[in-house]
Amino acid sequence: MWHSTTSSGSTGSAPAEPKKATAKLGKLTAKAVVQLELQEVLRYQKGRYGLTVRGTCYTFALIAVKGDQKWHIAIANLVRHYGTRGRKRSLEMCYECGAGAPNVPYEDVRSSAKWRRTCYRTRPWMEQPPLAVVPFEGDRAEYLYKRDVFHIMRLGLLRHWVGSALVSLIQWGQTFSIEGEPNNADIQLTRAHSSFKLYCLAVRKTPALRSFSRNLFNWPNTSTAPWANVKASDCVLLANWLVSLLPIFAEEHDERERLLLLQMRDCGQHALDFYQHLLGHGLLLCRSCVAESLRLLFVLPTVQFLPGSDHGHAEDELDIIPLLRSNSKLFALICLYTFSCATYNISGIAVTGALSAVHRVMLEALRTLIVWAFGLWVHYCVDSTSLMGEVWTKWSWLEVMGFVLLVVGQMIYGEMLKIPGLYYPPHEEVEEVMASPGSLKNLSSPVPRTFSPRGAEQ
Repeated sequence: MWHSTTSSGSTGSAPAEPKKATAKLGKLTAKAVVQLELQEVLRYQKGRYGLTVRGTCYTFALIAVKGDQKWHIAIANLVRHYGTRGRKRSLEMCYECGAGAPNVPYEDVRSSAKWRRTCYRTRPWMEQPPLAVVPFEGDRAEYLYKRDVFHIMRLGLLRHWVGSALVSLIQWGQTFSIEGEPNNADIQLTRAHSSFKLYCLAVRKTPALRSFSRNLFNWPNTSTAPWANVKASDCVLLANWLVSLLPIFAEEHDERERLLLLQMRDCGQHALDFYQHLLGHGLLLCRSCVAESLRLLFVLPTVQFLPGSDHGHAEDELDIIPLLRSNSKLFALICLYTFSCATYNISGIAVTGALSAVHRVMLEALRTLIVWAFGLWVHYCVDSTSLMGEVWTKWSWLEVMGFVLLVVGQMIYGEMLKIPGLYYPPHEEVEEVMASPGSLKNLSSPVPRTFSPRGAEQ
């Protein structure tokens, strides 16, 4: 959070023009980077007087540090966190309280839980973290580190729910099993993946999952608690798939299992509703909007007020207004550039939806190659003095090899080019399972579970 006031000159202040940091950066950890940044900020803030730039005093207030558990452990030197929970004996596992200690169960969510009386009594680190030098609530310094609800939901609760729900369906043996055919867990996982691909085809999504396996769901045996080791986007796709299919599968089970399946559906649906509510909140923007907003709100004003050679500024952003008014060609080129960027991104989205992300990456590489080849053609066939031309140098062969390596690597990754001796998981043609993927989206047809590794039963 920023706060600015006009400096009257009567109070102490930091130098008007901060010197450039000269620290040599090598392979630094997140904690080391934060230490360097804090040293630089505190050096110029000079206590409560703040940082004065061009007559304006800027003071800083640290309100929260949000991230996932790994980042919190690294940046706060945490020795008490979820990763330290005891497997066989009771150990403290929360950086804000004593949950997990003997007679203090961390699973207790009641308002009278014992761990509530242990909050912020002791610090969860042995070594003081870098951010401790910044003024915050002294009696509960660990309150600074906030949990990220997106990590908790997509990479936490949903992954456990997806793994548990899918494994339950497989263990009960009716959902993905076919009478008269092998129905072990691995084969049922293959059939489940085919159903998942069909769902993605119906909703026009492209998952990164190529197959389902025991390792993917951390399910080596029946005594373990499974969870889906997948990306956040794939986890949401899997959850939506299961939520749409569980009511259909529930009709094929007995009363007890049917109620459990419906409860599973409700649990997953509530989690997805909560997540969608967060995404639909007006305070949250999409990633591209956030990046552009940060650039407009912080980067451009910063270079506008920093001293430089562009009309006294590092970069005079306001100078673009008279330039556009006085030069119609420049205005037309900017409009054309905006239109081309929009067309380019829309085309990329269409390619990904119609084909796959692998095809899009290959087209990206070919685009750069075509531009380079065009530059060579201009220089050697049209005009050797043109600035649009490209000269062939002794390093050009290395550039050609780079293009070849990029394209071949993408072809191998996308299984367009298969290397002999390597194992490739079998892929089923899910389009043959159901003639109309839209019927699955509308739930007007039962889930296609009458297919097997040998093909689909019509």
